[in-house]
Amino acid sequence: NSLTWDSDQVFGCLCSDNFEGYNCNLKSCPKGDDPNTQHQDNEIQQLSCTDSNDAGSFELGFRGQSVSLTATNTAADLETALNGLSAIEQVSVSYNDPSIYVGAQSLDPDALQICRASEGLIDIEFKSPTGNVPQMDISNSVGIDGALTIVTTQDGTKEYITCSGRGICD
Repeated sequence: NSLTWDSDQVFGCLCSDNFEGYNCNLKSCPKGDDPNTQHQDNEIQQLSCTDSNDAGSFELGFRGQSVSLTATNTAADLETALNGLSAIEQVSVSYNDPSIYVGAQSLDPDALQICRASEGLIDIEFKSPTGNVPQMDISNSVGIDGALTIVTTQDGTKEYITCSGRGICD
């Protein structure tokens, strides 16, 4: 009932990093994978981008945050940008083709770009947070003249639990 509900009297706090609770007085405990469980995988999502004119740009988002990218950015640029998001603790970004790496001989001029004329496939491995994380989303694509997709190629199966399931957090 709108006459008896005291919604204008309920308040909450926006806690600083590493604190939680209704009044932010509880220190957050670290979270991670239980080291005693075996045969688990990190989540891997694959970015596919085809752009022949090197003029495109787009945004890649995760849990309400996003990074702006251009077709000519490299895997290293993407890794730096994603690791700068507070929603991501650590990702590793690599080229899906193992013959593509900085210093490789006889590469196409656009080989190190995340968007290539012959389709660039970039693997994004979630080191932390672990587990089955939400798929990233693509938005604000401008000037990409080919396909631009993100798919999950390997679901994360590691835990993301308080104190890695070992001991008591205090």
